[in-house]
Amino acid sequence: MWAWGTIEADFQRYYNININQLGFSNQISWRRFLSLVRGLPIDSAWYRWNSDKNNRRYAEWVPDAIDIDI
Repeated sequence: MWAWGTIEADFQRYYNININQLGFSNQISWRRFLSLVRGLPIDSAWYRWNSDKNNRRYAEWVPDAIDIDI
């Protein structure tokens, strides 16, 4: 995931949750995960990353953003 580090850090900071441990052991539902992401405050790393329009090329399919030498 393109911004996993921001989510991981925010879950630890705001919720005291090790999201890797919960996620990889199937101890958190997709619905709860998304609810927690949506509940992150405006000063979270995820919010700042998601608000930066320059990061959209990592999250959306933009053929020109992919630098592949064939």
